[in-house]
Amino acid sequence: MRPISKLVRKIIDNNPFYRFSVITGKPNPSMQHCWIYGGTQIGDAFAIVPLDYEYNTSHPPRDVVDKCQIVSLIRATPEDLAKYPRMDWNQKKKYLFNKYTEFYQIALKKYGNQNTENFRSESGRV
Repeated sequence: MRPISKLVRKIIDNNPFYRFSVITGKPNPSMQHCWIYGGTQIGDAFAIVPLDYEYNTSHPPRDVVDKCQIVSLIRATPEDLAKYPRMDWNQKKKYLFNKYTEFYQIALKKYGNQNTENFRSESGRV
């Protein structure tokens, strides 16, 4: 696991989003890097989500990883995603949002931010 930088740790410590697991809502979760780019875990705050200790293993279940990625994409800004141009973010969004439509709708209401409209229009879902 890649260590979390001091700057990102400061963001995590000051943001209430990181106090509860995105899957179960349990308090005091561990942090999960949910994206790999160029063989390295992305260390930006958008790419780190809180996850229960029971799921945060070296091989978490695929659906848990996918759901963490959905939350990460909902919270990401276009500037965050632009830092990683070789990743086809639009294709990944379409795939995840169509596969987990119900979870996406719940996560959008719970974690949506100013970028919500961009993700709705790109994914084709309302």
